[in-house]
Amino acid sequence: MALQLWKSRSLLWHLPWACRRVEDLLHWKAFLKKIVHKIELRLQAPRCSRSRSLPWQPRQPTTLRTEEQCRLLADGLDEKLLQQRPDEVLCTRFGAELTRRHLSCLLPDQWLNDEVVNCYMKLLQECSEGQIWCANTFFWNKLEAGGHAAVQRWTRRAAVNVAELRAILVPLHLEGCHWSLAMVHIPRRTISYFDSLSLPVPSLLGQRLTEFMAAEVASFPGRRLDLQVDNRLPQQENSSDCGIFMLVYAERLVMDLPIGLDTFMSGIEEKRLSIALAILEGRLSLTSREQRQQDTSCTGAQPQLQRAFCLVAPT
Repeated sequence: MALQLWKSRSLLWHLPWACRRVEDLLHWKAFLKKIVHKIELRLQAPRCSRSRSLPWQPRQPTTLRTEEQCRLLADGLDEKLLQQRPDEVLCTRFGAELTRRHLSCLLPDQWLNDEVVNCYMKLLQECSEGQIWCANTFFWNKLEAGGHAAVQRWTRRAAVNVAELRAILVPLHLEGCHWSLAMVHIPRRTISYFDSLSLPVPSLLGQRLTEFMAAEVASFPGRRLDLQVDNRLPQQENSSDCGIFMLVYAERLVMDLPIGLDTFMSGIEEKRLSIALAILEGRLSLTSREQRQQDTSCTGAQPQLQRAFCLVAPT
C-alpha cells in the first residue's frame, strides 16, 4: 500500500515536467513545420538573376521626371549613403518615420518590408476618395489567429464605415517571405485573391473575411463569401518581386482597371522607382489612365543624376 502511494506521488510530482516536455515538443514541431513551408515557398519561385553589374544601372525608363524628382530619388536610394547613414529619416508618412534602411527594399532584388507596403497602400487609399479601405500588413495575421475579436477596433481607429465602402484590400505576408493580396468586393459579396506565384490560397481566408464582414455590417449575409482566384495574372520571374506585384495589383484595383499583361510594360525596376518617388513626395495621382501615362520633361540635369534611376532629357 505504501509502495503504491509512493508511486502515485512520484507520478504526480513528475506530471508538470512531462507536460512541459510535451509542450516543448509541440512547439518545435510547429516551428519546423513553418521552416519547411518557407523552404517550399522559396523552391517554388525561380532563382533571381544576378547578372546585372553593381552598382545598379537600370534600363532607360519610359517616364521622364523633373530634375527635382531625379535629385530626390538620387538621395533616397543612394547605396553609399545607405551604408553611411542607414537610420537617417527621409520622410514621415501617416505618423511613421521612413529611413534609408526602409526605402532600400526598393532597390533591385530586395524584398519589400511592412513600412513601405503600408505607406504605399495608404497613398492608394487616399486616391480612392473614401471608397476603399487598405488594411495594415499586420491585419491578416491578427484576423487569422484570433478572428474578428482580434481586429474589432481596427476600423473604428481608422474611422472607416465598412458598409459605405466599395472594397477592402488586405495585404498578406505569408510566413514572412511572400506577399499576396485579397480584396473583399462589398457590393458583389465576393473575395478575390491575387498571387504572383499562384500558390495555394490560405485555408482560413474565406472563413475569416466572411466572419469579419458579418460582424462589421449587420445586413451582410451569413453564408461564406464566394472566393475567386484569377489564374491569368501576370506572374513574377524571380523570388524577390512578389511585393511589387502585390502593390501593382492593388494599384490597378483602386484605379478600377483590369490586371493584364500590359500592367508591367514599364518594367519592374521602373515600378520600384515610382513607388519610391510616391513615398518621398507623399502623393500619388491615379485618377485616370491618361494622367498616369503623361510624361514630364526633365531638363538641365547634371550627369551624376543619371545614377538617380531617371531618364534625363538631352540638352
